[in-house]
Amino acid sequence: MALAILVIVGMINFGDSILPGECKGDLYAFSDLCHESIVKAGPKVKPSHACCDIVKTFDMPCMCKKLSSHDETIVAAAKIVYVADSCGHALSHGTKCGSYSVP
Repeated sequence: MALAILVIVGMINFGDSILPGECKGDLYAFSDLCHESIVKAGPKVKPSHACCDIVKTFDMPCMCKKLSSHDETIVAAAKIVYVADSCGHALSHGTKCGSYSVP
């Protein structure tokens, strides 16, 4: 049972709002390696080194621009911004990430 829950949590589906290849970087790797840090439920979790390695190659502003309200039922835009910042790939002040504006 615990393995089934882990597999489900690891498979964040961004729906049709962000298609693979639409933004520079590997969306599947980002959602897999960073899921613990961006999932809406639960506390803020420091991103892993593997997550940060992906974030540094990912077009975060592009992904943020395409993040839909449906996506935000699964992931927290504020946590995506936190992950980007924690990984040294901070988004500019005022950037919109889904419904969240970077302070």
